[in-house]
Amino acid sequence: GLMALSRARAEKSLSFKRVAAAQAVSSLAGYSLVVIPLALAGWGTWALVAATIAEALVSLLVLSLYYPPLLSFGIHRTSLRALLGYGSLSSLASVVSRVRQEVDTVLVSRSLGAEDLGVYSRALKLTNGQTRRANGAFRRVLFPILSLVQDDPDRLTVGYRKTMTVVLYTSTIVMLPCFFMAEHIIMLVLGDQWGAAAFPFALLAMCIAPRSIFQV
Repeated sequence: GLMALSRARAEKSLSFKRVAAAQAVSSLAGYSLVVIPLALAGWGTWALVAATIAEALVSLLVLSLYYPPLLSFGIHRTSLRALLGYGSLSSLASVVSRVRQEVDTVLVSRSLGAEDLGVYSRALKLTNGQTRRANGAFRRVLFPILSLVQDDPDRLTVGYRKTMTVVLYTSTIVMLPCFFMAEHIIMLVLGDQWGAAAFPFALLAMCIAPRSIFQV
């Protein structure tokens, strides 16, 4: 929670370089300086737990140097009412979105079995994993920039439409090669033993553009 406050202040100030630097330093500290020594020391899966905690703490420390989290212990009823109204809907949307993201995996595992689930999961991760990360980073930049013109509906509308156009064209450029070269991509990335993932990968690739629009 504290890290989210510091990161939100940095993003609101458009200090994306510092946010990126904090993420790079925290990832390096967590997964190079922590997880490897602990794994070699025999910690097993707990090494990953410690690395995740270390990553969050380092990110908080780096961001707090420039944007310390502002805390107050008073209650502002008007703000509280607005936050609860928005937060309840946002939380509900997050729950529904999480169910939507996992329901296909549950259906495949229940109807087709573990082997087909493994094939489907590899194809799904290749098509959605990287696009989700890219779109998430894009959304974090887009929101604070558009918030600067939130009181100017015309500029806000034009900026949003231009942004969606760029996202659509870019994701389509990625989508088409993935569809037509699915078999070659699977062989290159996963190897011959995952050839069965080529067909679901091609089908899922057709969702890259609409999914990118939805996620942004």
